[in-house]
Amino acid sequence: MLPTLLKLGPITISSLGVFTALGFFFGSFLIWKRGKEENYDEERLMDAVLLSAIGVLVTSRIWYILLHWQEFGSNIVGWFDVVGAPGLSWFGALMGGLLVLKIFSSRQKWNFFKIADFFSFGACLSAIFIAFGLFLDGSAYGAPTSLPWGIAFPGLDQPRHPVQLYIFFLFILIFKLLYYFDKNYRTYQWYKNKRGEAAPGFLLLAFLALFSLGRFGVGFFFEHDLYWMVNQIMALGLSLGSLLVLFLRSGKTVSLNLPTFKRKQLQEDYRRERKNKKFHYKSGVDVK
Repeated sequence: MLPTLLKLGPITISSLGVFTALGFFFGSFLIWKRGKEENYDEERLMDAVLLSAIGVLVTSRIWYILLHWQEFGSNIVGWFDVVGAPGLSWFGALMGGLLVLKIFSSRQKWNFFKIADFFSFGACLSAIFIAFGLFLDGSAYGAPTSLPWGIAFPGLDQPRHPVQLYIFFLFILIFKLLYYFDKNYRTYQWYKNKRGEAAPGFLLLAFLALFSLGRFGVGFFFEHDLYWMVNQIMALGLSLGSLLVLFLRSGKTVSLNLPTFKRKQLQEDYRRERKNKKFHYKSGVDVK
């Protein structure tokens, strides 16, 4: 482990701090690059990045504190002491980042799913650096193990699962899959609507589903407690929810914004149109 990269008198530069900064820099650059290709305003795009990053830090810390309330309690100083009492939550980070991005994109009249697609690349790249920083820091380790790849972390008497590395490789795999999907998902027939279009949001939902499924699997290498149980439930719920929304946004379903009776009416209209080519269809909503 290498928790401290450099120490100059009272100044200590931690490996986790350095890799978190690197993750933010390269992730932001990737978002800026892809946003520029999509002709987004660069200044507003960077505002979205900064505000989302703040949302990630705040909500990830809040969520971690709530799940470790027995350790923090009403000690307000401890809530803000990220050095003496470190701890952030991956799921809290996702919730905060998506919430801020949703609010910001709505105010800018941007398509949330479209911008969230290329934000997923930056978020995934940042997470790769952070996961490796956690490994060097020797924090967020897993349960004791006798397997040959178990690692003896400082201050512990038993080798532990290096779950930081598991998550590190998980994010690398997801990052590669995002690029693969980006090149191919528009050709998936099941995802196209009647006009042959693929709705934005595929990459975001694929990222959420892949990460939550992977995190659910990796979770079994942690020690089981209340924090473990809540995170496992969230991982399973997020994976199933993401896959459901992905299906609902595909060309096989009707718009979610329509009430049930209206969807049934449109489906009936569509069936009538198929039988009678003279039927005049004006809804403008894709149904199949």
